[in-house]
Amino acid sequence: MKGFFFILLVLILSQVLSAQIENIGTWDNIDPEEIREEDPYLYSLLLEKKNTQDLYEIGQLKKVERNFKRESRRLDRYIRKSDRENLLNHLLEVEIIYGGIPTLEDKLLYYQSANYFLHGAIHRARDTAETLLLTYPESERFDKTIELLQEIYFLLQENDTLILVSSLYSGKMNEHQKFWLAQALFNTGEYGKAAALFQELLKPKEYRFRAEAMLALITYFEKDIDSSLQAFLVLENKYKPRTAYYYFLYLSLARLFAEKGYQAASLEYYEKFVNSFNYEIPDEIYYEIASGFQDYGDDERALYYYRHIVTKPQKSEYFPLAKYQISVVEQRQGNFPEAVDNLNDIISQNQLVLETLEIKSGLTGKYGRLQHEVFQDRSENETKNSKLKETSLIENALNRSNITLKDLYTGKDSRSVHILGEIESEYFSYSSTINLMNAIITIAESRPNTKVPRLIDSYISELDSSLVTLEIIRYIGHLPRMTYRDYQIAKILAQEKLYEQKLLIAWYDVGKIARKKNDPELLASSERSQQLLQLNLEALDRIAEISFKGSPSAEIRQLISQESEAIKSNREDLQILKGQVMARFNTQIAKKLSKRKDNMILDFDQLGKTYNEIISSLQSDVNEVNDQYEYNLLDVHFRQTNTLDREYEKIQRNLQENLINEQSNSE
Repeated sequence: MKGFFFILLVLILSQVLSAQIENIGTWDNIDPEEIREEDPYLYSLLLEKKNTQDLYEIGQLKKVERNFKRESRRLDRYIRKSDRENLLNHLLEVEIIYGGIPTLEDKLLYYQSANYFLHGAIHRARDTAETLLLTYPESERFDKTIELLQEIYFLLQENDTLILVSSLYSGKMNEHQKFWLAQALFNTGEYGKAAALFQELLKPKEYRFRAEAMLALITYFEKDIDSSLQAFLVLENKYKPRTAYYYFLYLSLARLFAEKGYQAASLEYYEKFVNSFNYEIPDEIYYEIASGFQDYGDDERALYYYRHIVTKPQKSEYFPLAKYQISVVEQRQGNFPEAVDNLNDIISQNQLVLETLEIKSGLTGKYGRLQHEVFQDRSENETKNSKLKETSLIENALNRSNITLKDLYTGKDSRSVHILGEIESEYFSYSSTINLMNAIITIAESRPNTKVPRLIDSYISELDSSLVTLEIIRYIGHLPRMTYRDYQIAKILAQEKLYEQKLLIAWYDVGKIARKKNDPELLASSERSQQLLQLNLEALDRIAEISFKGSPSAEIRQLISQESEAIKSNREDLQILKGQVMARFNTQIAKKLSKRKDNMILDFDQLGKTYNEIISSLQSDVNEVNDQYEYNLLDVHFRQTNTLDREYEKIQRNLQENLINEQSNSE
C-alpha cells in the first residue's frame, strides 16, 4: 500500500478536473531522500524529475525530449481510447517529471487540455487550449490543439469561433473536423459552404446519413419546402429506422408537414421522433408537439406533453407557458377546478416574483447609499467596516434572489432576468473597484513614492559607471598596449575622482546655504573644502599622467570632456527629478485617481438607474401577464358558473317534471 505522499498525490490529481495543474515547481522543494522509505513511488518520480532537470541543465535537451516522446506516446494512446483514468494518472507523473522544462510546456498544456475535455471540464479544456495557441504559435501541437478546440466549440455551439480557428489549421481536415465546420457554417447561414463540406462527407459511412439529411435541410433554405420535404421522404425509404441519428429525419419531417398544414402527418412524425430519441427531449420540442396536438383538437395528447414540461425538476422558460396552456385545455374540457388551480398557481407565483423584485429594488437602493458613504469615508474605523459587511450581505442576498427569479419568472421576456443579473454583477464590480481606488488614494497621499526614486537611482548609477569609463579612457586611451594592471589603476583613479567630484558638488551646495543663511563660519569651511577637493582632483589627474606617461590627444580629451559634461547634466536632471518625485509624484497620482473615481461613481449611479428601470420593466411585464391570467380566471369562473346554472336548471326541470308526473299519477 502506498504511503501518505501517494494519497496526497491522488488528491492533488483529482483537483486537475477543476483547476489547471500548476505550480509544479512545488515538487522542487521536496527532498526525495526525506520520503524514500515512506513513499517509494513518489520517491522514484522525484528522483526521475531531478535526473531530467540535471540533463536539461547540462545541455542534454535532445535526450530529455526523447524520453518525453516515449511518455507522450502513452498519453496519446489513452486519449485515442478515451481512457480517462489512465490518462489522468500518467499525466500527473509526466507533469512531476517534466514540469519546468521550457521546451515541453506547450506539449504539457495540450495534454492538460485533452485531460480536462475527457473528464467533462469543457470550459477548462477550452481555456487551456486557447492559452497554448496564443502562447506557442509555433508549437508542433498547434494543429492537434486546433482539432481539440474545433470539437469543443462545436459542443459549446460557438460557431463563429469554430469557423475562425478552423482557418488556422494547416493540415488536411479529417471527417470529424469537416462535419463540425459544416455544422458551424450552416448555423451561421453559410449554406453554400456548408453544402460543399457535407458533399465531401457522403462517402464516409459514419457521416453519410447525417450529411444527406443536412443537404436535404439546406434544400429548404436554398430552394423551397416541397424540394426539402421530398428529399427527406427519399431518405426515409433509403435508410432503416435503426440508423444512427434517424430521429433527426422524423423531427424534420414533422416540422415540414406542420408548415405545409398537414397536421395529422406532422403529429405522427412527432410521435415517431419521441419514441426514437434516446436522450432528454428539450422543453422547446415538447411545447412544439403539445401545441400541435392542441391545435389539432387532441386535448389528451396535448396535456400529456405539456405535463412533461411542468413535472420536470429543472424548470425552463416554457414552464409558465405550459402551465397556462394546461389551464386553457382543462377549461375547454370542462375541468374548471383544475383550470382554476393552475391559474391561481401561476398568479401566486408571479406575486412572489413581484415581491422579489420589490425587495431587490429596496436592497439595491440601500446598497448604493451605503457604498456612497463608504466612498466618502477614507478612514479605517469600525463604522466603515460595519457598512462594508452590510454591503457584502446585501450582495449575497441579491445574488440568491436571482436564482428565485430565474426559476419563477413568467413575464414576456426571460432575457431581462439575465440582463438584470449581469448589471447587478457590474454594479458590485464598480463598487469594489471604487473602494480599492479609495485605499490607493489614501496610501498615495500619505506616503512618498519610493519605487520611482529607486528606479531613478539605478539610472544615476548607470551614468556614474559611464563617467568612470570615460575617465578610464581619458587616463589610458593613448596607450598602444594596455595591461590588466594599467586598467585596474585607471579604474581606481576614475572611481576616486567621481567620488571627489560628488563631494565637491555637496560642499558647493553647502556654500550656497551658508550664503543664504549669512553664516560666515560655514561658508569659510565650505570654501576650504572645495579648494582641497579641487587640489585632490588635480592630483589624481597628475598621478594618472605620470603613471601612464602622458594622456590622449587634445582632440580626444575634448570629446571625452563634452561627453562627460553631457552625462553630468543628465545626472543633475535626474537628481532634480528624483526630488520632485519624492515630493509630489504620489500626490499627483492621487489627484488623477480621484478624478477617475468621481467618474466611476457617476457610472455607478447610472448603473443603479438602469438597474431600477429594468426592475420596473420586469414588474410591468409580470403585472401585464398576471392581468391576462386574472381575466382568464374570471372567464373560467364565469363559465363554471354558467355550467352550474345550466345543471341547476336541468335539475329543476327534472324535479318539476317528476312532480307533475307524481300529481298525474295520484289523480
